[in-house]
Amino acid sequence: MDCPVCKNAMITLELAEVEVDYCTGCKGVWLDAGELEMLLGNGELSSETYISHRPEVSGGKQQRTAS
Repeated sequence: MDCPVCKNAMITLELAEVEVDYCTGCKGVWLDAGELEMLLGNGELSSETYISHRPEVSGGKQQRTAS
């Protein structure tokens, strides 16, 4: 799958038996229908997931734009 934002190829990661598509270019994450609910069903896992995918931002906010 190509990233809908930057058009780079996305890689598939497995997290708690849920396949998550991750863009190494813009660091975006794509979840299929129902996958967010599956991840959020486990509070500890959802917190770890958010922290592990949070972009490192130095000195300001990053804004995504569709191309």
